[in-house]
Amino acid sequence: MNYSILLYTREGCGYVIKNGQSALLKRDQAILIDCAGYHEYRTYGDGIWDFRWAHIAGSGIGCYSDTLLLRPLPIDVDVTDDMDRCFDALERIDAGEGIYSLAAMNAVVGEMLLIMLRSQAGEDIVRRDVARLAEYIRANSEKELHIDRFAEVMNLSKYYLIRLFHQYMGTTPYKYLHRCRVRRAEELLRTTYMSVEEIAEAVGYSDSVNFIRHFRSVAGTTPSRYRRETMDLIIN
Repeated sequence: MNYSILLYTREGCGYVIKNGQSALLKRDQAILIDCAGYHEYRTYGDGIWDFRWAHIAGSGIGCYSDTLLLRPLPIDVDVTDDMDRCFDALERIDAGEGIYSLAAMNAVVGEMLLIMLRSQAGEDIVRRDVARLAEYIRANSEKELHIDRFAEVMNLSKYYLIRLFHQYMGTTPYKYLHRCRVRRAEELLRTTYMSVEEIAEAVGYSDSVNFIRHFRSVAGTTPSRYRRETMDLIIN
């Protein structure tokens, strides 16, 4: 029989190791761990960790392998009240009622796993939307783009958009735009005889001063020095 453990943080933060990877289990996050593999969980640092847990037994848990058991990162639970309600329901079940107790437990556990699956699906949609916006920025980086346009593409407020983009891409949309422009400029510096001014205009900057400033910020050097050090022109 397969055994798993479901952990859910109410307050504080826990440190979890599963599938050889570590993660922080923060407030309103849940994770499903296969007990057959090495795992570890404890309070993170010197703080507190108020969490709820449930041991799950049954061969049917294997069907969640690809989506929950093998996932190394916790899931942000969308409906936290429902998760707490399920834990409360588990605690109220009288284990002495045999098969009826087992059926009741399975029903509650099934609802908890469904909550996690639905929450993950919403998270995957957001991740795909962020990836789509990143592709939009890459494809249009030479154009004059603004955060309001990005928010319009994703149908979100610009402040929420910035937070989501940074969460999944590790930077803001504005910085990502300039990174894309500089990467394109590096290509042109290596493979063409275009002047710095011409490249600045080609990648989306209105003047070379602004271009050089952003280039130095991303590449750590000036366009002219980059060209001298890395030029790879095709000689006919």
